[in-house]
Amino acid sequence: MKTSTVYLSCLLAIVLLFAIAVPSNSKHLPRSKTLSDALFKHQFIFGAASYGKSFTNEVENPKIYLDHPTKQPNRGKIQSNRAFSPSFYQKNSRLRSRIESELTTTESLIEKAKNDSIPLQIVRAALRSESTVEITFSEPVDPAYAIVSSLYTINGVAPEAVDWGNDASKITLHLRAPLTSTSIDINFTDLPTAKKGIPYSNHQTLKLLRMADIDFKDLVINEVMAAPKKDNPLPYAEYVEIINVSDNPVELGGFYLKDAKKAVKLPPYTIQPEEYLVLVDEDDAADFMGYGKVLPLSSWPGYTNSSGKVLICDENKVVIDSLSYSNDSYGSSSKANEGYSLEVTNPFLSCDQSLFLQASSSPKKGTPGTENAVFNITPDMMGPRLTAVTVQDPTSILAIFNEPLSPSALSAGWILNNNLNVLNVSFAQGSSNEILLTLNQELKEKTAYQIAVKDLYDCTGNTVDREYNSASFQLPSSAAKGELILNELLSNPRSGTPKFVEIYNHSSKYIDLSGWKLANIDDGVIDNRKVIASTPKIIAPFDYLVVTTDIAELNQQYPKGITEKWAEISALPSYPISGGAVILLSPDEELVERLDYTDDMQHPLIQNPKGISLERSSPEHEGNDPENWHSAAASAGYATPGYKNSQHLTLEQSGFGINVQPKVFLPEAAGEQPFTTISYELADAGYLGTLRIFGTDGRLVMTICQNELWGTKGFYTWNGTNTTGRKVRPGYYILLSEIIHPDGQVMHQKQTIVVGSKLR
Repeated sequence: MKTSTVYLSCLLAIVLLFAIAVPSNSKHLPRSKTLSDALFKHQFIFGAASYGKSFTNEVENPKIYLDHPTKQPNRGKIQSNRAFSPSFYQKNSRLRSRIESELTTTESLIEKAKNDSIPLQIVRAALRSESTVEITFSEPVDPAYAIVSSLYTINGVAPEAVDWGNDASKITLHLRAPLTSTSIDINFTDLPTAKKGIPYSNHQTLKLLRMADIDFKDLVINEVMAAPKKDNPLPYAEYVEIINVSDNPVELGGFYLKDAKKAVKLPPYTIQPEEYLVLVDEDDAADFMGYGKVLPLSSWPGYTNSSGKVLICDENKVVIDSLSYSNDSYGSSSKANEGYSLEVTNPFLSCDQSLFLQASSSPKKGTPGTENAVFNITPDMMGPRLTAVTVQDPTSILAIFNEPLSPSALSAGWILNNNLNVLNVSFAQGSSNEILLTLNQELKEKTAYQIAVKDLYDCTGNTVDREYNSASFQLPSSAAKGELILNELLSNPRSGTPKFVEIYNHSSKYIDLSGWKLANIDDGVIDNRKVIASTPKIIAPFDYLVVTTDIAELNQQYPKGITEKWAEISALPSYPISGGAVILLSPDEELVERLDYTDDMQHPLIQNPKGISLERSSPEHEGNDPENWHSAAASAGYATPGYKNSQHLTLEQSGFGINVQPKVFLPEAAGEQPFTTISYELADAGYLGTLRIFGTDGRLVMTICQNELWGTKGFYTWNGTNTTGRKVRPGYYILLSEIIHPDGQVMHQKQTIVVGSKLR
């Protein structure tokens, strides 16, 4: 390459660097008025005598020194000895064209910077040593320019060198002399951002922070509004409130507010001891005027309504505090959907506060910028309780407690039956109340195990509650067809009461319901799936699980129900009052049970079926047979959520031949026993059966079935109505059974049924 060409290339680079020069002490100033002014305003000197290392690509990059002619640091310089004059520029049309093109581009960037609403600024200045300052910008800067020392001055003096590490928004300035003041004047000129490439200039006076480590929980996340609602007293916006519980002011500039996916850098702000500070998106900041100290953020993590995690981190993204929340944190699904904030009861505890979150009790449904409505510093005097033990795999179990535990919990004593011993103990990842135990041998199916713990403490020093220090657990089995069934349905609840679906485990297995789903039918297709449980949920042999949307409200209406066997989810599939389809799906999407119900399946003498559930009579009989479903008894409160159905029948009770249960019933006393069950049990399948009911005068009242092919077991019901659907008179009636054997043999049987009536 010719010397002149090299010279012109270097010259072009020099000119382009100065083309974007903007005077300091303002955000965006116009460039020089004339092109020659832009070309000859300064002299640039490039040095490559020392090198720094970039931690992003692990290659060495030269530090570039841009010096004013009057400053001559003791480094080797590469300078051009060839004079460069305006006449040379005027004569060289090709060079002139290229320079003017670049200047036009630069000018457009500067104009764009003028219109940019979020200028580059320094959010944190921290003293690493007496002559080393770490600078944190509000956004990543261009690394090629970030290490140019002459772009910066501190107290009017350019730094000796600049380092750039693995964070594109941070640089380290090596000063020429130690700093003695507690605040500094920082100036940077024409520093482009990495994302937009816009050059910025700024002058700031900042408090100089000492690099003392902030302790865990010095800053506490005190309140979270993750699901705001329109028309509530508070602004319709998410917010996070923090409090400084340390004894010292904390500079937040360069710290981060995070969720599981996004981290937002905080701008400069010094939070004083015991000061509340509300963090909000800058677009919502005006709405929080009058709610105390507010710090607007240029962007927002965005927290999901149903569950999430909020973190506050230092400038190195080390967690200072975190909170995990879910719909359960609100205490009820109604509060989870009505725009309440979640508040910490005692921010001065050093424990994880996630399990102590409560929906705000304030009439405004939140207390941004002030003391929480649920604030309570009453000392915790209750010991931790073992609430559940779940099987993770055949050789490990998870013990779950109701509150955060002390780290000493890893040394607690564990006692198990069936020759089991604990080999290893650790906290579950990200949890302070769940302990993972590794066992010495594999667990077996259909076996109940017991575990107890001693010498275990919570984070305030309370020992484990002796009444709640043990639990049972089982290795779950896979469910075969007919072992998990639909057992009860409330599709027409009273006003304000949630609907529910009850599932029954008709087997001797322990079955895990995690991943199982309820669904419905829409246009002939299975739709609207709702997961029953996303974590292990064991249903014991011959036991029940009620799935609803509000346990507290359901318990108000049906206090006899066993709430320990109820599970709350955010929403059920749509089950209309008039009729629909209830679908039970396995985790593999296999259709396990289907119930096509209508409101006509209620007892015909019930005038208002609202609040009365449909119960399955027999777990052995076909689940989608309307004859197998009846109205719940009044004596049971019109529903039996979590325990044996009031209209329950097992075919083992019937005995061989034809059996009637009960022989006396009251059709008009809806709920007492408004029907009778006619069951059969035969030695072989293949019989044809006919069941007719006659009055004592010999007239036919009702044909229950005629020449139906029977299996070995089955049943029918009669609700005390005739062939026209009208209620029969109280009195005696005759059941005539006709059974035809496959070989033609005919058997007849007569039985008496009494239809009663209540005394008035």
